[in-house]
Amino acid sequence: MPTRRSALSTHLPLHFLSRLMAAFSLHQRGGCLVSIRSLRTRPLRHPKLRGFTSMMICRVLRILAYSMAPQKRHVRERSAGAVVFTNTPTGPEYLLLRYGGGNWGFPKGHVEAGESDVQAAQREVEEETGIPVGAQKLLPGFEDDTDYRFRRGHVLVEKDVRFFLIESGVRDVRISHEHSAFAWLLYGPALERVSFEGPRRILQAAHAFILSLR
Repeated sequence: MPTRRSALSTHLPLHFLSRLMAAFSLHQRGGCLVSIRSLRTRPLRHPKLRGFTSMMICRVLRILAYSMAPQKRHVRERSAGAVVFTNTPTGPEYLLLRYGGGNWGFPKGHVEAGESDVQAAQREVEEETGIPVGAQKLLPGFEDDTDYRFRRGHVLVEKDVRFFLIESGVRDVRISHEHSAFAWLLYGPALERVSFEGPRRILQAAHAFILSLR
Protein backbone atom coordinates (compact mmCIF):
# COMPACT_ATOMS: atom_id res chain seq x y z
CA MET A 1 0.00 0.00 0.00
CA PRO A 2 1.48 3.36 -0.93
CA THR A 3 2.19 5.69 1.93
CA ARG A 4 0.53 9.10 2.07
CA ARG A 5 2.87 12.06 2.02
CA SER A 6 2.01 15.20 3.97
CA ALA A 7 1.23 18.44 2.15
CA LEU A 8 4.41 19.93 3.58
CA SER A 9 6.62 17.11 2.29
CA THR A 10 5.14 17.32 -1.21
CA HIS A 11 6.10 20.98 -1.51
CA LEU A 12 9.47 21.08 0.21
CA PRO A 13 12.64 19.11 -0.61
CA LEU A 14 13.60 16.44 1.90
CA HIS A 15 17.04 17.90 2.51
CA PHE A 16 15.42 21.18 3.57
CA LEU A 17 12.85 19.44 5.78
CA SER A 18 15.56 17.56 7.61
CA ARG A 19 17.59 20.74 8.14
CA LEU A 20 14.45 22.64 9.27
CA MET A 21 13.69 20.00 11.91
CA ALA A 22 17.30 20.05 13.11
CA ALA A 23 17.19 23.84 13.25
CA PHE A 24 13.97 23.75 15.24
CA SER A 25 15.58 21.36 17.72
CA LEU A 26 18.52 23.75 18.10
CA HIS A 27 16.18 26.73 18.42
CA GLN A 28 14.35 25.11 21.32
CA ARG A 29 17.71 25.06 23.10
CA GLY A 30 18.33 28.74 22.29
CA GLY A 31 20.47 28.18 19.18
CA CYS A 32 18.61 30.29 16.64
CA LEU A 33 21.72 31.80 15.05
CA VAL A 34 23.44 28.42 14.82
CA SER A 35 20.29 26.84 13.38
CA ILE A 36 20.03 29.53 10.69
CA ARG A 37 23.62 28.88 9.64
CA SER A 38 22.81 25.17 9.37
CA LEU A 39 19.90 25.98 7.06
CA ARG A 40 22.18 27.99 4.77
CA THR A 41 24.84 25.31 4.26
CA ARG A 42 23.22 24.49 0.89
CA PRO A 43 21.53 26.88 -1.53
CA LEU A 44 17.73 26.83 -1.33
CA ARG A 45 16.94 26.54 -5.05
CA HIS A 46 13.43 25.11 -4.67
CA PRO A 47 10.88 27.56 -6.19
CA LYS A 48 8.77 27.43 -3.03
CA LEU A 49 11.73 28.66 -0.94
CA ARG A 50 13.10 31.53 -3.00
CA GLY A 51 11.37 34.13 -0.84
CA PHE A 52 12.75 32.78 2.43
CA THR A 53 15.32 34.79 4.35
CA SER A 54 17.15 34.02 7.53
CA MET A 55 14.92 36.46 9.37
CA MET A 56 11.74 34.78 8.14
CA ILE A 57 13.02 31.33 9.06
CA CYS A 58 13.95 32.54 12.53
CA ARG A 59 10.47 33.96 12.99
CA VAL A 60 8.93 30.65 11.97
CA LEU A 61 11.08 28.84 14.51
CA ARG A 62 10.06 31.25 17.26
CA ILE A 63 6.38 30.83 16.45
CA LEU A 64 6.74 27.05 16.52
CA ALA A 65 8.55 27.12 19.85
CA TYR A 66 6.02 29.53 21.37
CA SER A 67 3.04 27.48 20.19
CA MET A 68 4.47 24.25 21.60
CA ALA A 69 5.59 25.66 24.96
CA PRO A 70 3.11 25.67 27.87
CA GLN A 71 1.80 29.22 28.34
CA LYS A 72 0.47 30.74 31.55
CA ARG A 73 -2.22 33.12 30.36
CA HIS A 74 -3.62 34.30 33.69
CA VAL A 75 -2.07 35.14 37.07
CA ARG A 76 -3.38 36.67 40.28
CA GLU A 77 -1.14 38.92 42.37
CA ARG A 78 -1.58 40.55 45.79
CA SER A 79 -0.35 43.95 46.85
CA ALA A 80 -0.72 46.19 49.88
CA GLY A 81 -0.62 49.96 50.28
CA ALA A 82 -1.73 52.84 52.42
CA VAL A 83 -3.56 56.13 52.36
CA VAL A 84 -1.00 58.38 54.02
CA PHE A 85 -2.15 61.64 55.61
CA THR A 86 -1.00 64.32 58.00
CA ASN A 87 -3.16 66.57 60.14
CA THR A 88 -3.12 70.32 59.49
CA PRO A 89 -5.17 73.22 60.93
CA THR A 90 -7.34 73.16 57.81
CA GLY A 91 -7.89 69.39 57.88
CA PRO A 92 -6.08 66.21 56.86
CA GLU A 93 -3.80 66.42 53.84
CA TYR A 94 -3.27 63.27 51.80
CA LEU A 95 -0.05 62.16 50.11
CA LEU A 96 -0.40 61.30 46.43
CA LEU A 97 2.30 59.92 44.14
CA ARG A 98 2.49 60.28 40.37
CA TYR A 99 3.29 56.99 38.66
CA GLY A 100 4.50 56.33 35.13
CA GLY A 101 2.04 57.54 32.54
CA GLY A 102 1.00 60.45 34.72
CA ASN A 103 -1.43 58.55 36.96
CA TRP A 104 -1.83 59.66 40.58
CA GLY A 105 -2.42 57.27 43.45
CA PHE A 106 -1.17 55.95 46.78
CA PRO A 107 1.99 54.06 47.73
CA LYS A 108 1.57 50.31 47.25
CA GLY A 109 3.48 47.23 46.16
CA HIS A 110 3.79 43.44 46.19
CA VAL A 111 3.34 41.49 49.40
CA GLU A 112 6.60 39.58 49.78
CA ALA A 113 6.82 36.00 51.04
CA GLY A 114 6.55 35.88 54.83
CA GLU A 115 5.08 39.39 55.11
CA SER A 116 1.67 40.33 56.43
CA ASP A 117 -0.38 42.86 54.50
CA VAL A 118 0.32 45.52 57.14
CA GLN A 119 4.08 44.90 57.04
CA ALA A 120 4.09 45.10 53.25
CA ALA A 121 2.10 48.34 53.28
CA GLN A 122 4.44 50.04 55.76
CA ARG A 123 7.52 48.82 53.93
CA GLU A 124 6.17 50.14 50.62
CA VAL A 125 5.38 53.51 52.19
CA GLU A 126 8.96 53.77 53.41
CA GLU A 127 10.47 52.63 50.10
CA GLU A 128 8.30 54.85 47.90
CA THR A 129 8.09 57.99 50.03
CA GLY A 130 11.11 57.88 52.36
CA ILE A 131 8.82 58.11 55.42
CA PRO A 132 10.34 55.64 57.92
CA VAL A 133 8.17 53.04 59.60
CA GLY A 134 8.95 54.68 62.94
CA ALA A 135 7.21 57.87 61.77
CA GLN A 136 4.13 55.97 60.56
CA LYS A 137 1.10 55.69 62.83
CA LEU A 138 -1.19 52.90 61.64
CA LEU A 139 -4.82 53.65 62.43
CA PRO A 140 -6.45 50.40 63.58
CA GLY A 141 -9.91 49.60 62.35
CA PHE A 142 -9.47 50.72 58.77
CA GLU A 143 -8.70 48.49 55.82
CA ASP A 144 -10.29 48.39 52.41
CA ASP A 145 -9.73 46.42 49.22
CA THR A 146 -9.74 47.19 45.54
CA ASP A 147 -8.81 45.22 42.44
CA TYR A 148 -7.97 45.84 38.81
CA ARG A 149 -6.72 44.04 35.71
CA PHE A 150 -3.96 44.74 33.23
CA ARG A 151 -1.93 42.89 30.63
CA ARG A 152 1.74 42.07 31.00
CA GLY A 153 2.66 40.93 27.52
CA HIS A 154 0.36 38.00 26.73
CA VAL A 155 -0.53 37.41 30.40
CA LEU A 156 -3.67 38.79 32.04
CA VAL A 157 -2.82 39.94 35.59
CA GLU A 158 -5.54 40.30 38.22
CA LYS A 159 -4.28 42.49 41.05
CA ASP A 160 -5.86 42.52 44.52
CA VAL A 161 -4.76 45.44 46.73
CA ARG A 162 -5.49 45.96 50.42
CA PHE A 163 -5.15 49.52 51.72
CA PHE A 164 -4.56 50.71 55.26
CA LEU A 165 -4.63 54.17 56.81
CA ILE A 166 -1.38 55.72 58.06
CA GLU A 167 -0.83 59.07 59.74
CA SER A 168 2.62 60.43 59.01
CA GLY A 169 4.59 62.25 61.65
CA VAL A 170 6.73 63.97 58.99
CA ARG A 171 6.06 65.85 55.76
CA ASP A 172 9.45 65.34 54.12
CA VAL A 173 9.11 63.00 51.15
CA ARG A 174 11.76 61.34 48.98
CA ILE A 175 10.06 59.57 46.12
CA SER A 176 11.48 56.40 44.58
CA HIS A 177 12.55 55.85 40.97
CA GLU A 178 9.05 54.52 40.26
CA HIS A 179 7.51 57.96 40.64
CA SER A 180 7.98 61.39 39.12
CA ALA A 181 6.21 63.70 41.62
CA PHE A 182 4.28 63.85 44.88
CA ALA A 183 1.73 66.21 46.46
CA TRP A 184 0.14 66.82 49.85
CA LEU A 185 -3.47 67.79 49.17
CA LEU A 186 -6.61 68.48 51.16
CA TYR A 187 -9.47 66.06 50.65
CA GLY A 188 -11.28 67.89 47.82
CA PRO A 189 -8.24 68.47 45.58
CA ALA A 190 -6.91 65.00 46.40
CA LEU A 191 -10.17 63.39 45.34
CA GLU A 192 -9.99 65.24 42.02
CA ARG A 193 -6.33 64.33 41.48
CA VAL A 194 -6.62 60.54 42.04
CA SER A 195 -6.71 58.92 38.61
CA PHE A 196 -8.79 55.76 39.05
CA GLU A 197 -12.15 54.92 40.58
CA GLY A 198 -10.87 52.21 42.94
CA PRO A 199 -8.33 54.40 44.79
CA ARG A 200 -10.83 57.28 44.69
CA ARG A 201 -13.36 55.16 46.58
CA ILE A 202 -10.62 54.15 49.05
CA LEU A 203 -9.87 57.83 49.71
CA GLN A 204 -13.55 58.58 50.33
CA ALA A 205 -13.76 55.74 52.88
CA ALA A 206 -10.50 56.80 54.57
CA HIS A 207 -11.62 60.42 54.88
CA ALA A 208 -14.97 59.37 56.37
CA PHE A 209 -13.11 57.14 58.86
CA ILE A 210 -10.85 60.01 59.96
CA LEU A 211 -13.83 62.33 60.50
CA SER A 212 -15.57 59.65 62.56
CA LEU A 213 -12.67 59.69 65.05
CA ARG A 214 -13.15 63.35 65.92
